[in-house]
Order: sequence, then C-alpha cells, then structure tokens
Amino acid sequence: MQQAGLEELANTMKISRMGAHKHLADLQKRGLLEAFESSTGVGRPRMIYKLSSQSKTVFPKSYASIATHSLDFIEKNMGKDGVIRIASGTSK
Repeated sequence: MQQAGLEELANTMKISRMGAHKHLADLQKRGLLEAFESSTGVGRPRMIYKLSSQSKTVFPKSYASIATHSLDFIEKNMGKDGVIRIASGTSK
C-alpha cells in the first residue's frame, strides 16, 4: 500500500501545500483518494493519503505499455539483435 502525507506530495509535485491540499480534496470528493489520520505521538495527527480501489480505472498500471515502448526504443537504437541481447541478458 503506497501512501504519502501532504508535505511529501506538495514537495514531489513542486507546488504549495495549499495547492496540493486542493488537488487532494478534489480527488477525495470524486472517490479516487482515501485519507486517514496517522498519530506519531505528541501533536496533531497528520493526514495520510492513498489512492482508492476506484482509482484503478482512472490510474491503471501500464506495465505492458512500458515494456512495449522500451523494446521499441531498443530496437530503434540497437536493432532486433539488440532486443534479443537485452531480453536474453547477454551484453555482447
């Protein structure tokens, strides 16, 4: 389960905390994001966010697409022999 806090998300997206919060609130309102409190001891609990199961239709994993694009790139730059070498694990 991948999850992150507001500060981490804002830093990753290189936007303000308020900007990140607005995006997160919109995703949560649409049912694409789940939020829960995480208490780390003294002080106010921090909110942790993760994509909901409903978000899989909007943010699908595309491993096959990544592999296909990678192999196309290798073939374009190294030829079919390059693809065979990469796929078989030989470098020569």
